[in-house]
Amino acid sequence: MKISHIVFLTSSLMLLNGSVIAAECSLNPLPNSCDNSSSTHCQLDVSRWGVTTANADNSSCFKKLTDFATTQSINKTVDIQFGNGTYKFASPVSASAISRHSSTMQFSFNDSRIAIANKTSNNLLQIKGRGKDGANMTRLEFIGFQQNNGVSTIRLNGISVLASKYVSISDLSLTHDRYPFSQGIIEPSSINSRTDTNVIIKMDAGYGAPQPFARNTTDKSFIVTYKSDTTFEKVPSDIQFEGFTDLGGGRYELLNINRDNMGFLYNYHRNDTTLKVTLSPKIGGESLYFYNSDNITGRNIDISNAPAVAIRSWAGGSNLMLDNVNYIRRHINTNSDIAPLMAGTAGGYIIQALRGGLTIKNSLIDHNADDTLGLFSQNIAMTAINSASNQVTVNEKKAQSIHLNDILDIFSSQTLRRSHAKLTVIGINSTGDGNLVLTLDKAFSGANAGDYIGSRSATIGLPGNRFKIQNNVLRHNKGRGIRANASFGDITNNTLTRNGNGGVWLGSDDGSNGQCNSSVTVSNNTFNEQLHGPSVLIHSARGRHVESTDKCQKNITINNNTINNQAKNAPGIFVDNVNKVTINSNTLTSEFSGSSVIKTQLDERLDSSGISKEQRKNTMILSNYAKKVSQSNNSSARGKNTVYSKTANTK
Repeated sequence: MKISHIVFLTSSLMLLNGSVIAAECSLNPLPNSCDNSSSTHCQLDVSRWGVTTANADNSSCFKKLTDFATTQSINKTVDIQFGNGTYKFASPVSASAISRHSSTMQFSFNDSRIAIANKTSNNLLQIKGRGKDGANMTRLEFIGFQQNNGVSTIRLNGISVLASKYVSISDLSLTHDRYPFSQGIIEPSSINSRTDTNVIIKMDAGYGAPQPFARNTTDKSFIVTYKSDTTFEKVPSDIQFEGFTDLGGGRYELLNINRDNMGFLYNYHRNDTTLKVTLSPKIGGESLYFYNSDNITGRNIDISNAPAVAIRSWAGGSNLMLDNVNYIRRHINTNSDIAPLMAGTAGGYIIQALRGGLTIKNSLIDHNADDTLGLFSQNIAMTAINSASNQVTVNEKKAQSIHLNDILDIFSSQTLRRSHAKLTVIGINSTGDGNLVLTLDKAFSGANAGDYIGSRSATIGLPGNRFKIQNNVLRHNKGRGIRANASFGDITNNTLTRNGNGGVWLGSDDGSNGQCNSSVTVSNNTFNEQLHGPSVLIHSARGRHVESTDKCQKNITINNNTINNQAKNAPGIFVDNVNKVTINSNTLTSEFSGSSVIKTQLDERLDSSGISKEQRKNTMILSNYAKKVSQSNNSSARGKNTVYSKTANTK
C-alpha cells in the first residue's frame, strides 16, 4: 500500500509551471475613469474592468481595479460594485504594505486573491455585492487553498486588507470551490483493539481524500466526532493522525493514532455506526484577512468552507466592526442530501493585538472546527537584547502594534509569567533588515532573547474604546465559544449553544498569548449545554502546574447570565487566578445527564487545588486562587445543590 500525498494547486487552471489552461479576465483597453463620478464620489462597476461571472479567474483584472480605486480614494469616496452571480478568483496577486515605523520598509504579501494595500486616505473605499443570498446574491468563489511554487507551499487567503484604513466590505458570500475538509464514517470492523494505531474511514459522497496540513512536518490532521448534526459530547478535543493510505473506493486508512485517542475510537465508534467524523486539516489561509488596518467594516457577509480561520485581524490596527458576518455551512453540490458537518477547518474569527474598538455583533458562527471567537492581546518574541542600552530587537512585521510611548510588559518564555512591568517605549528604530530596535525607559535585567513583549495599548479594547461582542449566536463549534485574553470590553446578549470546550474562557494561554483580561464584563448571555467544562471560566495557563497566587485577571464582572443544561461534572462558573470579580444575578436552570470531558489543563488545576469531584458536580459557582470575590443573587433551580463554593485559596 502506498502513502498518498496531495498537493493542492491554486486552482485547476494553473499547472506547476504557472501556465494557464483556461480563460482569465482581460482588459483592453485599461479603463482610466470612474462611472457616475462627481467631486466627492467614484462609482466603479466591476464589469467595465473585465471582472465577470464568465471568467475562470478574475484576480488580475480586479487587482488593476483596486489599484485604481485606491488612487481615486485620495480625493473621494469610492464604491466598487459587483453584480449578481458567482465571481471566481484563483491566482494570488502581489501587494506590499508600508511599515508604520518606516516609510522605506515594505512587507510583501503574495498570498491573497484580492488585496487592498496602503489605502491611507480618510475617504471610504467600499467593496459591495448585491446581497449574500437569494435572487440578488453576489458570491466570490476562491479556487483552491494552496499554491506550490516549486520551493514552498503558500497558504492562500481570499480578501486581504493591508496597512489601510476606511475600507468597507459588504453584501457578499465568500466561499471556496471545494470542501477544505473531509467527512465520513469510521469502519467499525477496522477497530479491533485499543492498541491499534490505524483505522479505516469511508468518505461520504462528494468529499475528497484526507487532506494534509500545509506544514506537513509540524502539523497533523484532527478528527472531530459528530452524533447526528451536533458535536459529540464525549469527543476529545483533538484526535491526531499523521498520514493515510488510499485503499480505493473512497476508503482510506488513517495512520499513527496514539493509544489514548484510539481508546476513544474503540469505546464509541466500534459500537455506534451513527457517529460521523470530519477530518480538519487547516490546509490554507483566511477568507478575510486584516493586517495593521484601521476603521474596517464588514457587513452582511456569509463565509463558508474556510481552509483555516474565517477572519483574522492581527499586528495592530483599530476599530474593526463586523455586523451580520456569519460563518456557516454551505453545500458545494446543492443537490446533495448529505450536509457538511463543518463550516471550515480551523477557527472562527481570531482578533490579535488590536488597539481598541472591536465590535462583533448580530453574527452567527455555526459548526466551526475550533475556537469560535478568539480575542488575543498577542505578545511578540524578542530576538535580541542589549541590556546596557535598554534596547530589545523584535520582528518589524509582527511589531506593527507597538507605538512610541506605549507601555510594555515582558513575559518569560520559560515560566509564562510577567517578569518586567510598565516599560515605556521612548525610541523606535527600523534597522532596514526586517527588525525594529525598541529603546525602553528603564532596565530589564534578567530578561532573555526569546522572551515575549506586549503592549498595553494592543489589548483589543482600551479604556476609551472598549471592545463589544454582542447579540451573536455561537453554536455547535468544536472549541470554545469565546476565548479571550483581552481588556476593556463587554461580552453581552450572546447565545452560546453546545460548544465543545466551554462557553466563555477568560484567561491567558502560552507566551505569545500571555497577557490577561482586565475590566471585562460578561453579562446577559444565554449558555446552552456547553460540553467540556464551565459555561464561564476565568483561568490562566500560567498557574497550570504550580499552586500559583498570581492574580492574572482583574476587574471582571459576570452578571445576569442564564446557564441552561450545564454538564453534571463541572460548575457553571469557575473563577481562578483573578483579583476582584463580581458575580451577580446569574441563574443555572438545569443539567444534562451525560458527564463531559474536561480539558486536561483545567482538570489538572482542579485536582492540584484539592477540589473534589463532588464539589465540581454540586457547585454552580466555584472560586479558587481568587481575591475580592463578590457574589450575590445567584440561583440554581435544578441540579447544583451549592450555589457558591470556594477553596481555601480564595482570599
